[in-house]
Amino acid sequence: MSKSNIYYTVECTTKGFHGHKLKDVFGSHTIGKLLGWEYIYTPYPYLEPFAIQLNAIRVPKWRRKLKFSKIYRFSGPKWDGISDYKDAKAFLEETFGSIKPNSLVVIDDSLRIHPCQTISWWKDRLIDKNIFDAISSQQTEAFKAIHGQIQPTDPEILSVAIHISRGVDFNKEKFPQHFEDSWQPRYIFSMEYFDHIIKQIKSVFKDKRVQFNIYTESLNSEDIQAAFSDTPDIKLHIGSNRHDRDESLILDIFKSFVASDILVCCNSSFSAMCSYYRYNKKTIYHPHKHLYDLPAPNYLATEIDGSFNTSLLQTSL
Repeated sequence: MSKSNIYYTVECTTKGFHGHKLKDVFGSHTIGKLLGWEYIYTPYPYLEPFAIQLNAIRVPKWRRKLKFSKIYRFSGPKWDGISDYKDAKAFLEETFGSIKPNSLVVIDDSLRIHPCQTISWWKDRLIDKNIFDAISSQQTEAFKAIHGQIQPTDPEILSVAIHISRGVDFNKEKFPQHFEDSWQPRYIFSMEYFDHIIKQIKSVFKDKRVQFNIYTESLNSEDIQAAFSDTPDIKLHIGSNRHDRDESLILDIFKSFVASDILVCCNSSFSAMCSYYRYNKKTIYHPHKHLYDLPAPNYLATEIDGSFNTSLLQTSL
């Protein structure tokens, strides 16, 4: 599945916040890497603090008709990507098989193959590139190039960042799927799930000072505050609601996720996409259809009750 002298770019045209749009970017990168295309950056200031523009070729839109013999546009949505290799191969050949050399392919409207979906393909030698590894290492280094080597504030304290998604998603009547199946994005985990993860981390690091930082938005945060506000080694960070978007706060929280020694994601794009910025760092996550099969020992998958393989937690820490 490769073509030469073909370029691609990503246009973030769908609604959604930065995590959703990062899925669009990384999903398009997966398609481009599978086909051997080169990346042309289309400016998108909202995501530039998240390092999507580094090491990319820049061709202004006004020059593209002059530079490329033909410009193609392919749109989604294909929210969940393609998990089966044969299906993905057929889709790529059918969709992009007639692209001519020296062309630019514009990908928009959430047309995706998720990077994690290629992990099993790589293990089974169906593809010759470790695409997940390439994207996560590139994004980690690109983020460092913009923001420097971000570290926890106190090297003597083990820093754990936990994202608990609530906000408008915490509405069982409107979004029953958020409460029914943990394989779904935006699934709402119970406080017991996070409490179990915290207790397991504490059991592993009995002789070390551990600071837990829980991040959530203010809307529907009452159960989080009730569960954790009086615990000495847990600090709650109650941010503005996502529809009252504070871009500087979003970036500060994302930096905290990147800096932490251990990140605990939930099934939210906001923290799940941060897993691509934590190459060689510990990330605890629950497998769901937009993020799964991540390689141990740096990615630790949880069961529905929050259980995970704690023996992997100390390696490289």
